[in-house]
Amino acid sequence: MNIEVPIEMHNMAEILEDLELQDIYRVHRNGMPEDLSRQMRALCVEYMEAALDDQRAMRSAITRKAGWFILSFAVDMATIAMQRKDKEALTLGIIALHLSDILNIDCRDAFEPIARLAFAAQQCELVPDEYTMAVCPDFPPKFLEWFRKPGSVKVGPGADGNLVFQITDEAKARRARWNEFLEAHRKKRRSMKESQSN
Repeated sequence: MNIEVPIEMHNMAEILEDLELQDIYRVHRNGMPEDLSRQMRALCVEYMEAALDDQRAMRSAITRKAGWFILSFAVDMATIAMQRKDKEALTLGIIALHLSDILNIDCRDAFEPIARLAFAAQQCELVPDEYTMAVCPDFPPKFLEWFRKPGSVKVGPGADGNLVFQITDEAKARRARWNEFLEAHRKKRRSMKESQSN
C-alpha cells in the first residue's frame, strides 16, 4: 500500500525525541493534535518500509511514553477506518499497534485496540487476521488469534453524530491503570519543577 507522507517527516530519532517532550496528560484529555498525528503517520510509514531486522530494532527503541502515543494513534486510526471504511487508516492502525510493542510489554493493553481494529477491518469488508498478516508478516501468531476472535466493542453516535467506539468495562479498567500512570507522571513533573525552583 502506498501511503503519502512528506519526505521531511522520515526521521525516527527526531520523532521519538519529540514524543518524549509531549504532554501525555494534554493528549489524553484533548486528543491527538494534527501535527502529532502526522508524526505518528510518518513513523508508521518508516516502519512499514523497513526490513524485518530494522523493524525489530525500531520496536526496541520505543519507550513506554512513546508507546503510549503510538498506541493512541492506533486507536484513532481504528475509529477513522470504522467510520469511513478507510483501508489506509486501518493499515496505519495495525502498523502502529505492532510498532508500539505493547503486545510484548503488557498484552492486556492490546485487547481493546485489537478488538477495535478487528471491527474496523470487518467494516472495510476484510478478514481481520488475514489483513493483519498481509500488513505485518511477523505479527506474533499468538496475538493473531485475538484478531480471529476479538473481544466485543461498543459503538454509538459521538457528539458530532458520527459513530465512535465507546468505552467497554475492560477499557475502563485499563483507563484506570493509565490514570494512575498519568498521575504519577504529573507528580514527578511537579516534584522536578519544585526541586529546580529551590
